[in-house]
Amino acid sequence: ARLNPTERVGAALMSNAGTLVAGAGATQQRPQRQYWEIPSVYELDFLTLNGNSTQSQNVQIQADSDFKWTKAMFLLDVAGGAITANSIEYPKATVQIQDGGIQRNLFSAPVPVTSFFGVPGLPFILPMPYVFKARSIIQVTVASIIATNYASLRLSFIGTRCYQGGQPQ
Repeated sequence: ARLNPTERVGAALMSNAGTLVAGAGATQQRPQRQYWEIPSVYELDFLTLNGNSTQSQNVQIQADSDFKWTKAMFLLDVAGGAITANSIEYPKATVQIQDGGIQRNLFSAPVPVTSFFGVPGLPFILPMPYVFKARSIIQVTVASIIATNYASLRLSFIGTRCYQGGQPQ
């Protein structure tokens, strides 16, 4: 039977069938969900990224937890030398990230690495966290757009591993 929009149910007033009205004498309670979050980083190392080339790599999300991605950082090594705060190079490359759990690209087209990954010590903070489900795969494709060879490009996915239920073992 459908409820009348102003029918009292117990001590709560219903607006639409099944929707509690705020301040109508009852509080809506959400089901209790217990989960634990542990800081975590998934990293991809693109070694020897040659000029005008494309490379793809995957990283598997742990089977026991989802991964809530909140920050992104890159580290570029052009010549294999020491990297200091004054010698940070910016990659001339694009990146496309695919959530393998749902087979969806996160960007409509590849974007410059520097548009979505911050520098060491100042990571890019995502506008909102993105959750990769347990056992899914993050597929990342990087394309160098100039002739320069890079000794390595490291992309760090910073966030938390989310365990549902009790505390992880």
